Amino acid sequence: MTSDHETLWRRCAYLGHVLSPLLDQEPWRKDRRQERLHSWGIDVAVGERLIEVFAALLRLNS
Repeated sequence: MTSDHETLWRRCAYLGHVLSPLLDQEPWRKDRRQERLHSWGIDVAVGERLIEVFAALLRLNS
């Protein structure tokens, strides 16, 4: 059985994952974000996942 905290975290992480494409409604945004991640030495897939986690944390704390 999952705890309330685990359930909340999973829902927030899912929300972060779902919201990510909404940020990319203008095609240039995704390209620019991925260029920045690359220039910072962050793997694009890892960086995208980190952004989703940050979005989940923001939602969790609101």
